[in-house]
Amino acid sequence: MRLAEAFRLAEVCGDEVWPGWDAAPFELLLVTEERELLFRPSERPAGLEEIGRDPGLGGPILSRERQFPPNLLATFPAFGPTPTIVVGTAEATGAGSTQWVVKVLHEHFHQLQMSSPGYYEESDALGLADGDDQGQWMLDYPFPYDSSEVGERYAALSSEVARRLERAPGEAAADLEGLWSLLGRLRESVSEKDYNYLSFQLWQEGVSRYVELEVAECAASRFEPSTPFRELADFESFSSFATRLRESVLEGLRAPSLAEERRVAFYDLGAGIALLLDRAGADWKRRYLQRKFFLDAYRER
Repeated sequence: MRLAEAFRLAEVCGDEVWPGWDAAPFELLLVTEERELLFRPSERPAGLEEIGRDPGLGGPILSRERQFPPNLLATFPAFGPTPTIVVGTAEATGAGSTQWVVKVLHEHFHQLQMSSPGYYEESDALGLADGDDQGQWMLDYPFPYDSSEVGERYAALSSEVARRLERAPGEAAADLEGLWSLLGRLRESVSEKDYNYLSFQLWQEGVSRYVELEVAECAASRFEPSTPFRELADFESFSSFATRLRESVLEGLRAPSLAEERRVAFYDLGAGIALLLDRAGADWKRRYLQRKFFLDAYRER
């Protein structure tokens, strides 16, 4: 039921939030305690058998015994070149139903990123993998999170993003040069590889958090949840969830703790910068997949 709601929400809000998003694959592997169920497969991987068809869920459903952790929430090429969302149930991932649906669309945006031409070659060119061909560097890169200088400059940038978002939209967008200046000061405190990693995370996870918020706010105004979904015990209105998510992003920006949050702190900062690019009228979404991994590449209108 939750998965059908996620697919429906993508149809209603996907292209409104991000033009061209509907061209991305939506292959998804649902991990349960005993089995894994593959929905909307781009092809039939070896070792999976068809157990049924459901037009509302995209056609054939393939199954195999569980191989991934039941609390996983990630996107990667699980069966070949197509990036696959691999996700546990709402209960296993600790998410409420509404939050789980929106998180699935966060992962679906990763599918748009990863299926864009040149994504893997260009990410390799950042020089961050150090021989890792499994993509684990995206999680484990040794960024200087514990550096007091880096932490102070990161906090200065993050809190400035929060201050601008809390102003009236016209005032926040008046001049972003001060923002880029603070990003430049942060860049001076780290190595080139460290800055490449920071920029990669802001571009990939930060913008996906921004998309998560935009989807929730679109759903609050344009999406009608199905009756069975609304009757779930843990249902929360999309309006309520969108309000909580926006406040969570702002709170993360106001008082970031890089040493404690590590790479997760980058989610809110990237989302905040994306929101400010919107307010500034930057035509950044059109360039997003052509000029990858550096949000300051979109500073020109």
